[in-house]
Amino acid sequence: MSKTTRLLSFFKPRHFLDWFGYLLIAPVFGISIYWAWFDTKPVVESEAEISTPVVRQGEDFSIRYRVTWARSCQLTGHRFVVDQKGQIYTVESDTRYIHQGPDEFTITVPIPLAAAPGPARYRATLLYECNPWQRFINPLSRQVQERDFEIIPGTPTAGGLSYLAPQSAPTCGGSKPVPVRAHCRARRTALME
Repeated sequence: MSKTTRLLSFFKPRHFLDWFGYLLIAPVFGISIYWAWFDTKPVVESEAEISTPVVRQGEDFSIRYRVTWARSCQLTGHRFVVDQKGQIYTVESDTRYIHQGPDEFTITVPIPLAAAPGPARYRATLLYECNPWQRFINPLSRQVQERDFEIIPGTPTAGGLSYLAPQSAPTCGGSKPVPVRAHCRARRTALME
């Protein structure tokens, strides 16, 4: 008996319980394949607008997004600022739930005081967990299109340096703004800590 024949005979059902086991395994295998290879588009359409193309050191860079989500997912954002000298500053990552349908929100990214004045770049990596495969085995990773902006030096004021003043909560527009860490949400969403 060849190795192939022996291997195939292992999968040959001998009892009712073998048939039952195979009937249970087939859908699980099929769903796992769907989750891993075909369920990979959490965004239907996306539009972004830079609200602050010029930012002082210590202030916030902001981008307004209009997104239509294809799925309800858990989203973790890892954000970075790259200054003129190529120094990469990591912004605190955040995790939140997104809900299927249209959404508008503003992302604010604090610019470090140590960032060199001049042309700078905003980068982000988003990790989506929209199904059990992505949650427990391999999150879906997407790079956000890099955005260029300019950092200018902070200006001193009579009371000291204005960019050293504590930052207030983000001001949100819209009918029911909900500040969520550095985000202004157009509608209430759950936040994962």
